[in-house]
Amino acid sequence: SEIRKKLPFTIVAIEREGKTIIPSGENFLFPGDVVYIAVKEEDAEKLPEALGIDYEPVKLVFVFGYSKFTEELLTQLTNFPIKVKFISPDFEKCEEIAGKFPQVDVFHGEFSDAELLKEEGIERADLVISITDDEEANILSAVLSKQLGAKKSCALIFHPDYEGVVSSIGVDVPIVPRKLLASKVYRLLSRRKFLEIFELSRDLEVVEVKVDKELDGKKIKESDLCYLVVAVKGRRGTEIAKGDTPLHEGDTLICIKKR
Repeated sequence: SEIRKKLPFTIVAIEREGKTIIPSGENFLFPGDVVYIAVKEEDAEKLPEALGIDYEPVKLVFVFGYSKFTEELLTQLTNFPIKVKFISPDFEKCEEIAGKFPQVDVFHGEFSDAELLKEEGIERADLVISITDDEEANILSAVLSKQLGAKKSCALIFHPDYEGVVSSIGVDVPIVPRKLLASKVYRLLSRRKFLEIFELSRDLEVVEVKVDKELDGKKIKESDLCYLVVAVKGRRGTEIAKGDTPLHEGDTLICIKKR
């Protein structure tokens, strides 16, 4: 399409009604689908506009509770020009977070306390991330936040089988530690500078395929590979894959495949 000529991207997966689809040229998108897209980091902010998607920048994020992921999350969030509010019933953790992250507003209290959430403006929250070690508390607080007006909610869960169920009751993004670990390890191993690829679901995985003599000189659309090729690492660096991208012996293909 004209859009992809100006801004290369690849749809790597579609989640629909709890199922994950590796797309081909025959697939259609429907309202309610969750679409995963691979794009160069420098093009990521341009993508919504190019696709005609109304995109409102995140201005206010609530983070509920403490776990081994909390400080890394706050470190990432505070790199952006957004307001971050942290709530925890653990007074010592509140003091610790306040000391390490002076730019974060810290509140000691229960994040299941609807009155506290209303006082702090939960209805204006663009995103709520509930990230304690208590799976049930994460789910309930994420659902409560949505009921009180938050636009999006995320909940840390420890059972991958719950993903579909949690999504159906109002949690927009279930966060599974296994996926976080898989994506982090893969980034370290591949040493990519701009391509972010995550393990999308239990039945998908990222693989690397070396181009051999048989594929040398062919275009991706001519290759008959049983994988979805997301990107090509070769003599011209790393580029988002397109159907007419040429392959050369020695190139590495970053692919998505069913387990």
